[in-house]
Amino acid sequence: MKRLHKLRYSFIEPYQYMNLWETLRNEINKELDKIQNDDMDELMVFQKNTREWVEGVN
Repeated sequence: MKRLHKLRYSFIEPYQYMNLWETLRNEINKELDKIQNDDMDELMVFQKNTREWVEGVN
């Protein structure tokens, strides 16, 4: 997410930007798979890291 956010405000090749979106989507899908497989500990760590990142961006 951090890399994508930085690229949002820079001038890059559209295909590179779309590739990063695809990577982010795949990471999110992996996290969703973990949730569906009852891996709550990893979910809590992911949520904490995401919350800290969002607070840092704002």
